[in-house]
Amino acid sequence: MQGAYLEDFQKIKVILKKDCEFDFNGICICEPQKIQLDLAKKTLINQYWHLEYNLSSVLDPHIDYYLYINDEIELHIKLGKITRSPLFEKKFSTRGIIFSFLLSEIKT
Repeated sequence: MQGAYLEDFQKIKVILKKDCEFDFNGICICEPQKIQLDLAKKTLINQYWHLEYNLSSVLDPHIDYYLYINDEIELHIKLGKITRSPLFEKKFSTRGIIFSFLLSEIKT
């Protein structure tokens, strides 16, 4: 159940076992550049920490990112609720691409 999920373009949810030793502020993304995370919310549910972090920059959903916890644990960030956001739909859905193409054709 441990994992990291991109919830929005500037929000990540991390789920870690309660008994895992880590510093809530010792979590970062280092690739392709170091991105600072700000802890927004922490909740303990069924022996797992559910941590929500705000990001200092926007992540692109089509790039693989890894979360590092205290320089020991590495988690691949998977797509989460971001796939249901209106901005994601607009940027990455087939309908959004076709609509953008049609708009550009009408304007020219």
